[in-house]
Amino acid sequence: MPGRGGRFEEYWPVDIERLRPNDSYGRMGEIRRERMRFYRDGEGRLREELVERVPCPVCGETPCDVEFEKEGFTFVRCRACGLVYVNPCLKDELVTQVYKHQSYSDIMRSLMEPSAAYRRERFGVERVQILNRFVRATHRPGRRVLDVGCATGFFLEAAAADGWEACGVEANPYQADFARQRGLNVRNETIEESSFEEGSFDAVTMFEVIEHVKRPMRVLEKARALLRPGGMVFVYTPNFDCAERLLVGTEAHFVWGSNHLTYFTADTLRGALERAGFAVEHAETQGLDVEDTIWHFEHAGTHDMGFARAFRHELQFLFNAGGWGKNLRMYARRPDGPQGPAAAHGGA
Repeated sequence: MPGRGGRFEEYWPVDIERLRPNDSYGRMGEIRRERMRFYRDGEGRLREELVERVPCPVCGETPCDVEFEKEGFTFVRCRACGLVYVNPCLKDELVTQVYKHQSYSDIMRSLMEPSAAYRRERFGVERVQILNRFVRATHRPGRRVLDVGCATGFFLEAAAADGWEACGVEANPYQADFARQRGLNVRNETIEESSFEEGSFDAVTMFEVIEHVKRPMRVLEKARALLRPGGMVFVYTPNFDCAERLLVGTEAHFVWGSNHLTYFTADTLRGALERAGFAVEHAETQGLDVEDTIWHFEHAGTHDMGFARAFRHELQFLFNAGGWGKNLRMYARRPDGPQGPAAAHGGA
């Protein structure tokens, strides 16, 4: 899949020290490993009473092949549509608990709070620019956006400052409270639980959310129902074909079986969106592959990363342009007509 292309002068670098201050990335990993003890028995296997086998979350087929195992979780590839997903995975009630548990709040507090201002000015502003580029209602009064899994609300702040009526849903109570304390319109619920009026939004955004849900097709179809005809959905998710995974393998930080349940590529994400009744208009990759690879090898003490550090922005630009960026972005439109979901799917 082609990346953004363009010129290097247009590349937006990321200040990794402001994004992840005080080794918050490392702290997040420690909290995550601590939580993993709950899911495994004394021999490191997942406790059978906590998991269940599932069909493909996108196409509903069951034949699959094992790709690899990590931390007790098995990652498989669907033979029908090619999606990589966790199987068996945690039961529904445990998936819900993951995002309401104090340990997840601790992870988000260590990562999000110190970097909230930077995330708003760097990513919030960029995302609003993208929104305005693609949404037809940009100049209409009352334009509305729903951010699914809005976390602490840095994107909502940027959207509201630009004139959008910005709403959010967030499953984690700590993050929802943190957002509401800053005056943002955020509900502590999932999009599936929400009671927004159908056809009431011009845009629905999902930034690093769809990989967390057990039934992504339900989420995409609910997003489609909430959009006005011609409205847009914006999906960001880890790119399974990214440079970081190709360089460090299953040690890539985003390979996280308890929380990241589905692993999309450009082809499988496009297939899911089309199956949900969307028409894809744009796809690209961006990422922090070089920064994350540097972090991995420096913490392991196995490689001299001086060259990669010196040319990290140039290398990342090339990864992005080649479609190997860690962050897969796809923007799709709800057709103007009454078209419904393209086909039956798993997770119904």
